Parts: sequence; structure tokens; C-alpha cells
Amino acid sequence: MLRLRYYAPAFKIVDDDTIRTIMPSIRSKWGIDFEIVEISTRPGVFPGHVQTDEAREAELYESHFASRATVLKSRTGVLIKRALRSRSGGYYLRGTVAIVSPVGIEWHCRGQTKFCNGDQDEAIGFLQTVQHRGAVLFAELCASIPQRVSVEQEITDAFLRSGVLTGTIEREVKIGTQKHQTEVGTFDWRRKIDLLIRHNEQHWLIESKQTLNYQAFGQILCYAYLYQLEHPNVQVHTGIACARVNGELSLLCHVYGVTVFEVTSDGVKVYAPESA
Repeated sequence: MLRLRYYAPAFKIVDDDTIRTIMPSIRSKWGIDFEIVEISTRPGVFPGHVQTDEAREAELYESHFASRATVLKSRTGVLIKRALRSRSGGYYLRGTVAIVSPVGIEWHCRGQTKFCNGDQDEAIGFLQTVQHRGAVLFAELCASIPQRVSVEQEITDAFLRSGVLTGTIEREVKIGTQKHQTEVGTFDWRRKIDLLIRHNEQHWLIESKQTLNYQAFGQILCYAYLYQLEHPNVQVHTGIACARVNGELSLLCHVYGVTVFEVTSDGVKVYAPESA
């Protein structure tokens, strides 16, 4: 099921108010659901403007958009770094409206001038078009595209489509402290978790591999340790999504509290750990 996602607030307060008003009316008319991702801000220098939590924007850019870069370029015709980043390296997620599926972002409004009317922001123009045409517009903007993806990405996508785990989904989330700011730039050696699924205080870390192997087993245990250090007040669960299960490793996962999700054409088989 496709839905709308708004990265709030927009740069102009009047645009933010307009977007927040239109989306409920779209849901009322067409049954299209929406969600709002709030980005921390503070009052800006100029009246009616606000400044952004750039670290949060960078995090959302990596986990929500960069992981879907190929799909988004094919559908929008615009590289995400041109649509959502400045030449100086800043981020422009605020005010963006996207179409989202269980797999991730399928389309976004940035750089889509066909939805602009004079000085009107393309996010508002897009939402007004949705208000008029409904889900028919989604079908046009999110048409199937031929794409070459890795086996791990296919497994991740199939796992998400299954709905075995629900919550707020983020892909390729960076973890750890290996990020250093120097005079010549920022060096970021943090590791990336394939999937983070948050439901209240229950946080699932998922690593995807074609076959359940020792690499995935070691990675997910290390990621869980690092993530728990950064988020001491949440309950962390670990899982490995794979197409083939290794019996010996499945036993180790069972003992060490790692859930194995075997993803096949028939669905997802869950091997729950001893601690579940």
C-alpha cells in the first residue's frame, strides 16, 4: 500500500501549514494515508523561517533516500544529491513530500517542476494534484522500472513486503563512533545496518545475506552491541534475513538470541531464538 510521507517542517511556515492541511483532506477523500517525519528546528535569522538539525537530516538522507538512489533517479530523472543536497554539502530534506511503500521511498517531489505553478513549491503542487487525481497519479509516478539490484537487496525488499515486522523502517543506518571532523573534511567510517525497524521501544536490527553465514552472524552481534550503547533505553532485537539457512549457524543464532528469517517465494519462515 502506497502512502505519503512529509519531511517537516517546510522552510516557509506558510508552506508547512498548507501541507499539513492538504494531507488530511487527501486521506479523507481518497483513503491515502500519510505520515510526518519531524526534523528538529530552531527559529531562523529571518522572520517566518527556521533552521535545521543538520545531523538529523544527514541521517535521514542516508537511511531513507541514499538506499533507494537508483530507483529514485529512474523515476524522477534527478540524482538525489542534486535534488536534496547543496553544492556546499548541506541537506534539503525539509518540505519534501515522498510516496512510500513497505520497501521504502518510491518517488519524491524535489526537482519535479511540472508540479510548480509560478512561485509555488513543488510539494504543494504535487499534493494538490493528488487531491484532484488520487492514487491514479501514484501509479503513473511509481511505474515499474527495469533495475539490477543485488541479491541481498532483493531479500531485504521481499522481507519488508512480507510484513513480518512492522514499524518505522530505516535502511542502511550508520552505527558506531568512527566519524571524525578535521580541517580538510569529515571522515565517516561507521558501519551500516541493512535494516532498522522501530516499534515503540522495540528496535529490530536486521542484516540481509543470501545465505546464513558467519559474517552475518558476527556482524549482527557487533551491531547490536554498538546500537545498545547509543540507545540504552530501548530493547534491541537482532535478526538475519536470508534465502538459505545453514543448520549449524541456525543453532548458534538460536542460542545467542538472533532470529533467522528465511525468505522464499512462498513467504518468510521465522526461526525464533531461545530467548524469544
